Amino acid sequence: MLGYSGAGIPGRGHLFDTTVRGMVRIPNKVILPFGYHIMIRQVTDSEMDRQDSNADGIWDNEAKTIYIRKRLPVTRRRYILAHELGHAWLDWQHRYLDDGKARS
Repeated sequence: MLGYSGAGIPGRGHLFDTTVRGMVRIPNKVILPFGYHIMIRQVTDSEMDRQDSNADGIWDNEAKTIYIRKRLPVTRRRYILAHELGHAWLDWQHRYLDDGKARS
C-alpha cells in the first residue's frame, strides 16, 4: 500500500464531476484502459488510522482501491485523489504495458 501525507496543495483541473449546484463530487470509481477498475472510498479518521495513521490518502494495489479521509476539505481530497491515481496509473502500466498485454 502507498500513502500520501504531503503538503496541502489544492488540486487544479477538471478530473471531477460537478453537481447542479456547482459542488465538486469525488467519483467512487475510475476505469483505466483494459478494464482496470479503481474503487475510491472516502473513509472516517478511524478507518484510515487502521491502515496508516500518518496518511490522508492510500492506494491499495491488491484491492485496487484508493482511500481518502473524508473530513478533509474537498480541494485537499481532490489533490490526494490525483496523487493516488498517479500510483494506480503506474501499477496499471506495470501490469498491462510492461507485461506486454497492451502491445500495439
